[in-house]
Amino acid sequence: MPQKINGNDVYTVTVSVQDIANRFTPITRTFTLTIEPCATFTTTTTTTTILSVPSAPLNLIGTAHPSYFSLDWNAPVSNGGTAITAYIIQYSIDGGISWDTYDSGASTQPPSTEFNVVLNYSYVCFRIIAKNSVGNSSPSNMVCIQGHGG
Repeated sequence: MPQKINGNDVYTVTVSVQDIANRFTPITRTFTLTIEPCATFTTTTTTTTILSVPSAPLNLIGTAHPSYFSLDWNAPVSNGGTAITAYIIQYSIDGGISWDTYDSGASTQPPSTEFNVVLNYSYVCFRIIAKNSVGNSSPSNMVCIQGHGG
């Protein structure tokens, strides 16, 4: 039942919101609204945007060419409320057990890239991580490519 606000009372309302956009690292934010008596009554609505890391890039596919690898992927479903600033490209030569960063600032548009002969392995796995001002997403799906080098 609503409570009537008396002229000289101070009320504090605390609301906790759990960020479920990033299911791997929930973040709880607490907002406090204090209502104090004043000469006139006004209603204020405040909208707060909670920023989070982006969701993972989608549908990574890779192709081996005679002298390079090419990767294509789709942008994340959610950018976390702020622009994607980079895609981090990681590779593994042990089937995804350990990862090294190939490029920590690949172009944000379009989401694809080609690798020159730098990775001269016969079998390489890749994954992509999206980055925004809050942090890094979870990795995309892993794709492994049989290369022409070795």
